[in-house]
Amino acid sequence: MAETNDELAARAVVEAYEAAQVERIAQRQRAQVDTAKVVVTFVQAVAGALVGTGLQVTPNSWPDIAASAVLGLGLLLALITIARDRLIEPNFSAIDPTYTDVQRVVAMETLMRLVAQTNETVVISVKAWAFRCVATSIVAGGIAVVALLIGGSS
Repeated sequence: MAETNDELAARAVVEAYEAAQVERIAQRQRAQVDTAKVVVTFVQAVAGALVGTGLQVTPNSWPDIAASAVLGLGLLLALITIARDRLIEPNFSAIDPTYTDVQRVVAMETLMRLVAQTNETVVISVKAWAFRCVATSIVAGGIAVVALLIGGSS
């Protein structure tokens, strides 16, 4: 049964909306991963400044050494967070060139959905590692502040 012009137009609108939605999802995923990396870098820098200040101001004590060790762990977690950024882009060249235009569009839509699903797993992983890094950096900074306060009160 042949589709009417209204049905064809409606389907074109739906397909355009779906394509735009997939593009928005990809942009959101990229923004989330980039934001996580910026936050990790900033928090690590602040913790590093606190630990460095503690090492310069007071005589080195066990809290200073502990803060340095935890900061080192935070640095390792930051590197893991950054390395987990493996968002992928759809590879449309992998679609069979002998497909008709309709088959090609269906294959592209399917590929874009699969890429979005795969990237969501990457985003969750990056956020989890970023949380670990931020928590570790906060602990390192907290230990450094306590060491400064203890060392300053003696």
